[in-house]
Amino acid sequence: MTERRQHTRFKALGLSTPFGEVMDVSDSGMGVFRKGRVNCEVGDKIKLYLSHNSTEIELNARVARISKVGLFRHEIGFEFVGVNEETLTKLWTLTDSACSEFTGPRCYVAA
Repeated sequence: MTERRQHTRFKALGLSTPFGEVMDVSDSGMGVFRKGRVNCEVGDKIKLYLSHNSTEIELNARVARISKVGLFRHEIGFEFVGVNEETLTKLWTLTDSACSEFTGPRCYVAA
């Protein structure tokens, strides 16, 4: 089986977006865990806002996949669109900062 990922994904602890909690991040996208109803569809183009402390970045993205993982629990895959090197540098700085401050494991239990 051929690996379909273009970039390696890294766990992202302590980051969230209005769509849910960020699970992992790569140079080309991110995975988000969402509790509640999903108000987007595969193919939708959206703006993702990530912030931690005084740093905030805005990313253009496309919804690449939505997977149901429980009752009103979903994993959403976002593919970044038109991201430049400066924005990627900010993304990795933000991710590193959030992960270094994360204090413990999180557990999700399906209702």
